[in-house]
Amino acid sequence: MTVHSTHLIHCAYHKCLTVYTARIFKSLFNRTLLSCFGRYRHFRSNVDAFYAGLEHYRLLSVNNCCPEITKLGDFRMTRFIRDPRDLVVSGYFYHQNCNEKWTYVPGAQNMDFRVVNGCVPEGMKPDESYREFLARIPLEEGLMAEIQFRKHHFDSMWKWPAHDPRIRLFYYEDIMGNEKEVFRELFEFYELPEALIQIGLFFVGRYAVKPGRDFPRHVRDPRKGQWREYFTDTVSAYLEERHPGLISFLGYEQGISPGR
Repeated sequence: MTVHSTHLIHCAYHKCLTVYTARIFKSLFNRTLLSCFGRYRHFRSNVDAFYAGLEHYRLLSVNNCCPEITKLGDFRMTRFIRDPRDLVVSGYFYHQNCNEKWTYVPGAQNMDFRVVNGCVPEGMKPDESYREFLARIPLEEGLMAEIQFRKHHFDSMWKWPAHDPRIRLFYYEDIMGNEKEVFRELFEFYELPEALIQIGLFFVGRYAVKPGRDFPRHVRDPRKGQWREYFTDTVSAYLEERHPGLISFLGYEQGISPGR
């Protein structure tokens, strides 16, 4: 028996505000005084556990994939997207300094990267971890390795339905600096009561990265368009070769957000 008849779901991609949104949702739904509205759980990239969890949580999130819509029952879903080139750049720098366990595994296999639905790139030595691999190779090669790592992420971006009133899409480029405005839209789309929305907006502001403040460990420089500083023609061509048409398909061919 489900906790609520309508499942509330959030989907995003690694380095697209996943930690930020999870902190907001945990504070809003999992604190004792608010648990009467149902609870929240983030399933990272474990889609099987996510499907099973539909019967037990008010709000669920899953990353780096496109869930099978036919398995979700009655739902309302929000999803965040970011320019794939910025995902590559952010991941490249983050994965050399983060504390995520899978980046420390020497001689990793694809199964070791399942937690983030990632692929082990070519060229890693049997005794080195992903973070060591990225630190060893030149920047250009490292960005191409990140593109390989993101294969399942980028492949899944083609699979989302183009027009489904149950799914609301938000662009990272529009969220940054407008967090409260965007999350109000998100909460209203979920049809949360106003009192709960107000509490949620408090956490939205509390956890937002402030200009001029040192970034928490899980956050890298959040500016949009950083790919222009690091992508060479070779890297751009490599992304297009591996995922032809993806940038245009997502609406980023002009290098700006296709959103508001």
